[in-house]
Amino acid sequence: MSKRYNHKIGFLALCIAFFACTTNPFFEDKIKSYDKQNIKGNVVLQGEKNNAGIVVYLEEFEIFTKTDRNGDFKITIPQAYTQSGTGITGLFKIYYYVANYKLQQSTVFINRGEFVFGEAALTDEGVIRDRLILQKLLDIRTDVNPLKIKNNFTGMVKVEVFIRNRVDSVIVFTHLSKTKELSSIYLTSNDTVHLINKASNLVSVVIDTPRVWNMYVDWRIHGKPILPDNYKVIPFISVYQYEIPEKLLDYFNAGTIRFTKDFLSIPYRRKSGKLEVDFADN
Repeated sequence: MSKRYNHKIGFLALCIAFFACTTNPFFEDKIKSYDKQNIKGNVVLQGEKNNAGIVVYLEEFEIFTKTDRNGDFKITIPQAYTQSGTGITGLFKIYYYVANYKLQQSTVFINRGEFVFGEAALTDEGVIRDRLILQKLLDIRTDVNPLKIKNNFTGMVKVEVFIRNRVDSVIVFTHLSKTKELSSIYLTSNDTVHLINKASNLVSVVIDTPRVWNMYVDWRIHGKPILPDNYKVIPFISVYQYEIPEKLLDYFNAGTIRFTKDFLSIPYRRKSGKLEVDFADN
């Protein structure tokens, strides 16, 4: 075997040994095997077992994701070379949001387009170290009476909304009549969304004691009988929190205080009313 061939074999072995090491033999720094574009975390709701659907928002990058049933989430930012300049650098906040729970946040450090593990809220493994439990602000429960009607029903259905503050006070926006009756509700099924509004003004209300709002509806949509289906009845009650960044609210298109279908995309934990509409008897 030639000396030249032996030299090639020796060089190849050296290369394999070099890249197989967890430590660079020419430098003291360890070679990082984990991806610094990704971080993970866990956030749960006070008193809830199912923690799916909590909105997680990373500012600056305008990244949104949602938790799974266990409250776990993952955030992935773009590769540094796709970001502005040589990669974004700074301290940035991650927000955790469900409308009737208190907003929380964590701070992460990003340097040249990569998360810095072991700094701010991140552990050395790239996991949010904060113990995140969102405190409930408000209970909202809706009851409907009667629960079942025929689609030619001509009477009135009573919608009763029970509201209870879980902290000292909560500000909400809603539509109330002059007699303090609720004036805006959603009637939703898998196929349709009806917005039912008895003309009234949007008002802000401080909820510092439990209260009940009623609404009486004949359920004729645009003058026509309602189609048979199983419906949810959801009151238009928007919870105000001043700390919420505007861009987080923009994620829900119309924001939180406009009576549109977009309001239904905002994450809430509330007990909706139910109404079953059946075909009229022949």
